[in-house]
Amino acid sequence: MSDFLNLPFNFDTNKLKDELLKVEEVFIPHINKSIYDGEWSAISLRSIDGKEKSIYAGIGDESFSDTPLFEKSPYIKEIAESFKCEKESIRFMKLSVGTNIREHTDLGLSFGEGTIRIHIPIQTNEKVKFFVNKNLVQMLGGETYYIDASKPHSAINKSNKDRIHLVLDLKVNKWLKDIFIEAGFKEIKAKYGTNSVNDNNIDEVILNLEQIGSDSALKIIKNLKRLKGE
Repeated sequence: MSDFLNLPFNFDTNKLKDELLKVEEVFIPHINKSIYDGEWSAISLRSIDGKEKSIYAGIGDESFSDTPLFEKSPYIKEIAESFKCEKESIRFMKLSVGTNIREHTDLGLSFGEGTIRIHIPIQTNEKVKFFVNKNLVQMLGGETYYIDASKPHSAINKSNKDRIHLVLDLKVNKWLKDIFIEAGFKEIKAKYGTNSVNDNNIDEVILNLEQIGSDSALKIIKNLKRLKGE
């Protein structure tokens, strides 16, 4: 399965909840407010500028550093160190009661593109639903899940408790590739390097990246145009 994968790692939810209690700052609303109804928020343990309230995960060549909260979270540091690869963003992400995240894609977040997103549920239950490519991924507390975020995915919290995950963005290396292969992962190559871009939306994606205008966005544009044949 290339859309999602249950990885062979299990972590202690009680220890994770203890460290979650150390969060004194207010969770910051997710910046992409057009794709959700309700309250979807995060706080960073690693971020672009080392600040806990900087929750933007980046789109390419950004560098990341630990936040003060990460330094106060020894068990999460232990978890991060158990992944023998480069770490980018690490966040607590909260899906409040009744919140619906509509189907969307995240550019650049797939195994084939070299950066993956994994979820470790801290607080969840069977009434929280997560879908990738219309397929239900029922995530269990303390387990570890890769999702291909470049493919259409959505989530809804129909329970009476907030859903909270530890979410890590990791750079793919040989160690991680071996873990994926052993777990049964089968990679399917996409024309543009990501399943979120295809012949039907390539021009729109390039236009949106041009509006961002950052060095990372311009590099992505150059590569997309090369793959398109321009």
